[in-house]
Amino acid sequence: MNYFEDYVENPVKLGIIFIIEIFMSWWIYAFKHSPKIISIKQQRLGALREAFEIVQVDGYYFHLFLGLFWAISLIFLIFWGIKERKYIASLIYIVFLIIFWGIFWDPIVTTFLTILIAGGLILLSMDS
Repeated sequence: MNYFEDYVENPVKLGIIFIIEIFMSWWIYAFKHSPKIISIKQQRLGALREAFEIVQVDGYYFHLFLGLFWAISLIFLIFWGIKERKYIASLIYIVFLIIFWGIFWDPIVTTFLTILIAGGLILLSMDS
């Protein structure tokens, strides 16, 4: 067990992070496949209108901010693992981040980025 803690991570901490990863991925996946989101995506409204419709769904911002918090936490854990020379733990966290980001990306992050780009373009057009 000492070998595991020296080179990988504290097993309790790794287990807790694994459980949180499973819960967060399931929670985001459930939101992503909710009837409202599926209905909006099936209407084929176009990227901008679809983004504005998804933003209006109840719970969107809560899912966005909590998901971003979890992704930032995983990035912090990756760098902490590298700093502490626990490279296997960092590799595990990288896998967790890739899995979570794959689930979190569409439609939550893409909607947020579409709104940001549209807002930025509107601000740029007002300047001239």
